[in-house]
Amino acid sequence: MTLRNVAVLVVGAVLLIGPGTASGSKSAALRPAATFRTGKIALLAADGTRAAVAPAKRRPCGAVVVWNTSTSRSSGFRLHTNGCSGDGVRELALGDGQVAWIEHGGGNSLELTVFAARLSGGRARQLDFQANGDRAGADPAGGWVGFLRGGGSVLAYNRWRAVCDRPEVFSCGEKDPQLRITDERLIRITLGRARAVASDPAAYAVAAAGGGRIAVQRPDGIATYTAAGRPLGFVPDPEHTVTGVGLSSSTLALARDSTLDLYDPQTGSARKSIGLGSATSPGLLGLTKTLALVKLPRALLLVRLADGARATVALPLLAQRSLVGVRLTDAGMFYAYNLRSGSAPGRVAFVPPRALAKAF
Repeated sequence: MTLRNVAVLVVGAVLLIGPGTASGSKSAALRPAATFRTGKIALLAADGTRAAVAPAKRRPCGAVVVWNTSTSRSSGFRLHTNGCSGDGVRELALGDGQVAWIEHGGGNSLELTVFAARLSGGRARQLDFQANGDRAGADPAGGWVGFLRGGGSVLAYNRWRAVCDRPEVFSCGEKDPQLRITDERLIRITLGRARAVASDPAAYAVAAAGGGRIAVQRPDGIATYTAAGRPLGFVPDPEHTVTGVGLSSSTLALARDSTLDLYDPQTGSARKSIGLGSATSPGLLGLTKTLALVKLPRALLLVRLADGARATVALPLLAQRSLVGVRLTDAGMFYAYNLRSGSAPGRVAFVPPRALAKAF
């Protein structure tokens, strides 16, 4: 995986979802059962009945906020130096009863700091800090953290180094062929602490977490690991056709152009392939035992795994105008957006499973 791919996967992009249907699918409008108000939102993560958001506004210093739909309560965790005076929050994830995020900032150097907090109570802890030259210095060489993913009983990320093989008086650019990735580590966050559970190129880069397992998107294919870092199954992908990865307690799902392919997460053996019509570069926004939420260029597609039935779902127009993200969990679907004005313009909406089932 090139450093260009790393930058795209770590930073991500906002998807704008408009009306429209995928070929051969039904169409349904989803209305939320509950909505949570907060400050302007930059990032969304979800796991089970909880959704977490990172603030878009850094001054005055904001907080990562976690909303629990089962209790209708929320809790906040204050950002630190790079989250307030720096560039804000780069990545956000929920899992294993914790929320974790990566703050970024710095001057000539890009400073990356991992924080995590237990949802049962207590303050956030700094778990990792890495720095490289990929800010004003425009030199990616140095330490990195990223690919923060969570789900169920697992919360994990990668740590690695970028090394420039040019003489010391020269530096490497982002696409430089003499820039290489080394010292890859698969880090699991548990009980508010970070621990390396695997340390080789095969454990890079984390693509999904769920069902007590971790999925890694390697240059040659998709590998699954236990939460303790023991290798499990492997699905070859030498042509780099996989555009989305999802994990549930029973399934490894891989999105490819026009298909959603299902595998045994323990062994990597193929189970079935579900057609997605003329979909191009689909992504996965969530996977449960029964459903997958597929991201298309201008639509959201719910897929029922048992029979391959598809339903194109439309969000309210108010949400479509400034959509931050959408996530599917076992408890339902969350989506976040921002209103144009107001002291608390951020919104997180929750759609329960019964409403999703009616989409078909």
